[in-house]
Amino acid sequence: MVPGPDQPPAAEPRWSPFPVQDWSTLPFDPLVPAPLVPAPLAPGRVGSGPDGRRWWVPLVVLLVVGALLGGLLQRAATPTVAPDVAAQAFLPADGQASAERTSTRLGDRVRVTDTVTESARSSGAAGLLAGDDTFVRHFVRLALDDPELAVWRTTTTPVGGSSAQTTRFYRTDGAVQLLGESRPDGASVFTPALVELPADVAPGRRWSSSGTLGAGRPGKATSDYRSDLHAEAAADGCLLVSGTLTVAGRATPQNRTWCPGQGMVSSGDPDGAVSTVRTAVPLPRPATADVALRWTDPSRWSVGILTTVSRDPTLGTGAMDGSTKPLAPVRTTSGRVVRVLAGGDLVATRPLGGGRWSSVWRARPGGDVVTLAAFADVVVVTTTARKVVAYSDLGVRLWQRALSEIAPSPAVRLTPEQLVLVTLDGRVQVLGIADGAPGWAADVGSDVTLAPVVGSGLVVVGDRGGTTTALEATSGRTRWTTALLATALATTGDAGGTVLVAQDQTVHALRGRDGRHRWLRGFDGTMVGLQPLGPNVVVATRGTSELLGPDGRVLARLDAFVALTPTADHLVGWGRTEASVLDREGRVLVRWPLPSDNTVISDRPATALPDGVLLFALGWTFAGWGP
Repeated sequence: MVPGPDQPPAAEPRWSPFPVQDWSTLPFDPLVPAPLVPAPLAPGRVGSGPDGRRWWVPLVVLLVVGALLGGLLQRAATPTVAPDVAAQAFLPADGQASAERTSTRLGDRVRVTDTVTESARSSGAAGLLAGDDTFVRHFVRLALDDPELAVWRTTTTPVGGSSAQTTRFYRTDGAVQLLGESRPDGASVFTPALVELPADVAPGRRWSSSGTLGAGRPGKATSDYRSDLHAEAAADGCLLVSGTLTVAGRATPQNRTWCPGQGMVSSGDPDGAVSTVRTAVPLPRPATADVALRWTDPSRWSVGILTTVSRDPTLGTGAMDGSTKPLAPVRTTSGRVVRVLAGGDLVATRPLGGGRWSSVWRARPGGDVVTLAAFADVVVVTTTARKVVAYSDLGVRLWQRALSEIAPSPAVRLTPEQLVLVTLDGRVQVLGIADGAPGWAADVGSDVTLAPVVGSGLVVVGDRGGTTTALEATSGRTRWTTALLATALATTGDAGGTVLVAQDQTVHALRGRDGRHRWLRGFDGTMVGLQPLGPNVVVATRGTSELLGPDGRVLARLDAFVALTPTADHLVGWGRTEASVLDREGRVLVRWPLPSDNTVISDRPATALPDGVLLFALGWTFAGWGP
């Protein structure tokens, strides 16, 4: 019972608006860590959702817990700076992105390079470790001296994917100071940091800084540097910063424009040989239609233990830093496996051979990542900043949209070109995968945490108010509703289409055209999921799982599963000590003993490959099965 306004809180330590069989199976709490302030939208393909936000009584409990835990978890990820420091006003928000064009004059020719730059705001060691080890090791010691060190990182990704990212780290606990930058053609480390903006920057202010400039490689000689800069007023509250940077006795003119809340919006030299400006640029349209994964005789596969290394474009490989979140990584058609860091970053990796994987690119959508999905070569995430962000397989931010609420479940494919997403407040919306273009939208009238399912011409949504709603996939119109509080959903491809809804300890099979019951089947154990397998469906539970036929009859008893990884013709059921590989008919082909390493995550986040499957742990060492 929910306590009234004059009643003391209930004595029970935990509460839920619906019966809970096993607290460990509750959905991921999207309110932990605490939401960050939403970042301004990037130029280009962007939009905004409804502004209204609705909260229900059950969420008050989650909000209190989220605030307490989020305050602890986000302390290392949120910079602490004085709000009245003038230089801070020029810094972009966490996750803010901008498109840029760099023109380089080479004799009579002009080379144009289009890029997208993202900003990450954090503090302490967590902020400095969000980069490649061989680069950040040069200044990570600063966090040991100052655990509250405020850090701003920018990551610039070429739109065409022709080269590696450029990463810059700034110290921002007062003045804005450049610690170093890693580029495809080299690296620079300033000791002490180069002052880009003094804490009290204003028009007419002059400042200088000096020290040594190194290339970041052991044994490489360093050079003395000195900067002499001054600020002038520019339009819209911006500052034009100009002067010289002298390295080893050679002075180079500097011209940069900083704008409030945007960072550096343009740079170049006085004679125009090189200039960079923010502007809309044409973005790629990656492939969005998935290629079905079909395995050949997984019964003959063997297991291997794999590691991940960090790779800087010029400084080489090093240790992989940062802890990962227990979200199942996703794979793009091009072979990138994307993981989520606890601090809110995405890291894409690729196989190097010899049992090693390497980082390829990093991204910062802003806020903490709540869900992760991949559609061919497009990676889509939702965050606590109430937005959905899409990246290409090369790490280019393609688009983002503001959401009316957080989306606690991953986006789901609707068509080869569109996805469907459901937010916590029950808003169902269709977006273009490649460009974020809006399609139809609907509202089911209650809060939703369960992922929708698509099939039989329907988008089926189960809300926490106790209603399952079937929407027309082409228009979003409601076809039918039924009073079922879904804990799992699925659709089958049989004639006429069947919608499967798990409620309490029963699977309800409903006709797709009108929602009428076809059959009921009880099950034992805590529900893990419903997974179609050929013409049948696997009812996966933490007790005894079952394979049901199209008419609801039990065709086979299976092991207890805690997670499922499907492909076009196989299904891996992950248990506590072993995994079962099923063929399309539901036959168990092989059982794999799982590694005894206690860092293997209990929810078994796994990713299917064209010729194998990966099972992830809390760190950067994981298990893989393959030929």
